[in-house]
Amino acid sequence: MALPPRPPSPSRAPTRPPTTSSATTSHPAPVGLRLSLEVFFSGSLSDPGRRSISVVPGKSYLRILSGPLVGGVLVLEDRRVFYLGSSQECALTLPDRSLEPRHACIRRDDTAWKIVDLSRARVLRVNDIPTDERLLVGGEILRLGETEVQFTFRRPRGARDSSSDSSPYLEVVDGLAEDIGRRIELKPGMGFTIGRSVQAELPLLDCKASRRHCQVTVDEAGAITITDLRSLNGTRLNGLETTEAVIHEGDEISIGRSLLCCRAREFTSIGA
Repeated sequence: MALPPRPPSPSRAPTRPPTTSSATTSHPAPVGLRLSLEVFFSGSLSDPGRRSISVVPGKSYLRILSGPLVGGVLVLEDRRVFYLGSSQECALTLPDRSLEPRHACIRRDDTAWKIVDLSRARVLRVNDIPTDERLLVGGEILRLGETEVQFTFRRPRGARDSSSDSSPYLEVVDGLAEDIGRRIELKPGMGFTIGRSVQAELPLLDCKASRRHCQVTVDEAGAITITDLRSLNGTRLNGLETTEAVIHEGDEISIGRSLLCCRAREFTSIGA
């Protein structure tokens, strides 16, 4: 007996094996990770030519963990370059003979903070690793000679004003890249010259500055006076040409193409 023919089965669309392409399922990175990535890349990962949105804090802190200045906190703000070394021109002056005048610097741009070793011996260590240049994201331990400091974006707890290191100072904030960051403390009873001469206490490479451009004096009461020394291009205080004037905190001095600012150092010590 013959069997009846089997009815035709309904047609089915051909099935495809599951794919693992990242285009099928999207797993967005956590917000904190995305922000951290923005610190490291100045452009988008998908479009390297597009500049990323800046999320870098404008203020950071150096907390001194060891060495002669242990317990101190230095605030880093209002500038792009902060020098660390044995020179009085540095943002952080360390009394360590093994350090060079400008031993290292911390730089800030629109997308990142970084530290750069400027020493000839290349002895800067970050998290105990010899480093020539490194991006800083907060929490790193920097070692310069006998001193260890921590770079952080969080103000250390217990920080208080320290009257022992509150001297105002003059600093080059604009002009030639080689001059920016040069500074000198303004202490009672001192006097010094600014200009292109190598004998000037605050020397400038600015070709528009005279060799002995101006003189700054600080009397015993702390009053600061600037005097133009018959310079070719003159001295300006807050945009106005002057031959002699008293300087106050926040004043800006124009010498050639250079701009100097009178500031009070924000350096604190940690209370017990």
